[in-house]
Amino acid sequence: MKVRCVIENKEKAIYCIHPEETLFNCMKIFNSRHIRALIVLSPEAEILGIVTERDVTRITWEKRGNIADIKVCEAMTPAKYLTTATLEDDITDVMAVMTKKGVRHVPIVDDAGLSGIMSITEVVKALYENVSEDIQLMRTNRKKVSILSMKEKAKEITELLKEKNWKLATAESCTGGLISSTVTEVSGVSDVFAGAVVSYSNDIKESTLNVSSETLDKFGAVSKAVAEEMVRGVAKNLNVDTAIAVTGIAGPTGGSEDKPVGLVYIATLVDGQLKVSENIFGGDRRDVRMQTVELALSQLLEMLS
Repeated sequence: MKVRCVIENKEKAIYCIHPEETLFNCMKIFNSRHIRALIVLSPEAEILGIVTERDVTRITWEKRGNIADIKVCEAMTPAKYLTTATLEDDITDVMAVMTKKGVRHVPIVDDAGLSGIMSITEVVKALYENVSEDIQLMRTNRKKVSILSMKEKAKEITELLKEKNWKLATAESCTGGLISSTVTEVSGVSDVFAGAVVSYSNDIKESTLNVSSETLDKFGAVSKAVAEEMVRGVAKNLNVDTAIAVTGIAGPTGGSEDKPVGLVYIATLVDGQLKVSENIFGGDRRDVRMQTVELALSQLLEMLS
């Protein structure tokens, strides 16, 4: 971001003061113009320094209010600390210089002379707002999951299963039991929930869920084919009418170009009807897991309704 973007919406007025003026006059300008700094100019319009309200206030306290005879040149920023910037400078670079020199205000100059004055507060605000836009975009792209919404879905599923006199089972890999935990929050779910298998390893997928080694070798654990075999296996072995199975990469490690972090396959089986969805979830590990739980419940609820 350029300096121009930081000061373009500011008032055009630039307030300057002669180095031989008194701090008392400085204070009057600060109070009447509601500004925080003045550029100190020589009679030849050379920038000599900056005097700030903070400087004047400090000296006023030190001198117990006796500042009528103290000149601006005695309180302004020393020349060795003075820095200027142009409208086309990057504000990150300007902030680095201001931080290094310990100054809070920088005169802005261009070919025509003074263009304004920029404070460190304005620089920080501009940088924050610029970053904030990116953060907001990330939040917008990241699906927010409502715990209350998931509980409501689990409750609806439970009621529908009771009406149909069906039972439910889950086979979970990347969610580690979160789906079954959410479902069993519902009072009375024991009438319809048979059980769950947390099958993190391929050995458990093979021995407990009947996933074939050939499928695992050919497609990998995170695949549509494995999700399908997981859901059919848990439904058969736990003798239920409905089932959910999930397998994916919750991150932050484990992803690849072909199978990125956030890739999750969700399989739902309802009275012999199968649905497998491929999903790419954003956010961190918890985000991916929670989004998986929510969508798995939504997918099952849709099939049951």
